[in-house]
Amino acid sequence: MVKSYKNLTVSGKTDGFGAQLNAKLSGIAYCIVDKKYRYIHTPFTTVSHGFREPEQVDKCNWIFPHVDNRRGKKIHVRYPQGLNNVFHNPDNFYLPHTLERIRNIYWSNKSFCKMQQIAFHIRRGDITALRKRGHWDGKRRWQGNEFYKRLIPKIVINYPDYMPIVIYSEGIEEDFETIFTKWPDGLRDRVVLKLGNYKESSGKKTSTGMIKTFQEMVSSEVLVQSRSSLSYCCGILNDGEVWNEGSYTRARPVSYRRGLSHWKKF
Repeated sequence: MVKSYKNLTVSGKTDGFGAQLNAKLSGIAYCIVDKKYRYIHTPFTTVSHGFREPEQVDKCNWIFPHVDNRRGKKIHVRYPQGLNNVFHNPDNFYLPHTLERIRNIYWSNKSFCKMQQIAFHIRRGDITALRKRGHWDGKRRWQGNEFYKRLIPKIVINYPDYMPIVIYSEGIEEDFETIFTKWPDGLRDRVVLKLGNYKESSGKKTSTGMIKTFQEMVSSEVLVQSRSSLSYCCGILNDGEVWNEGSYTRARPVSYRRGLSHWKKF
């Protein structure tokens, strides 16, 4: 007897790469758990924050490939409300075998190289712009330098001194100087800033683009997330130790409101 499926896809979104990828990961996880559905992948077609050109969108599709394509397949369900179940109860869907399958998809077109580093994602860029305009979204997701000045030493004390502290963000070096004020030299000397500007890599020695940032955060031995769908997705794909702000639940969007239970909380 041939089993009947409903083909499910996630499409029609135009927001940032992290938000769109989070929806697609949720769709895959949903279909793995609910056997009535089969996930059919719809590639990214447009991505906000400087990734609207076709060649830029292609980079986003390369970073997360999928063997299925919707071409020629009838779609029964498009981004159903049921995906909110994944957002509200991620532990019920991101089970060990689900995470393994999703990670295998991610690594299917690239080589794996573990990076012995403690990666901190500090969200700036779009949030900085919103905050300057007084927008409520910029205020609720903002985590300032004083926050990281206290947080980083508390995290890194759990790991060997030889591991560099790599900060991935957007802006210029001067934007982050107050984080390191009065830090001991041994701690400050471990810091590596990898910064891009709001739309694309600035080309400096300390800068990196979104694609490279994503890959390196996924590959990091330790990842500390920010209030960001981008770093949330990196946490799902990362098989090392992931730190998540467990107390920040009500203010963040539902798509990354709850972390996975095996993540460490700060």
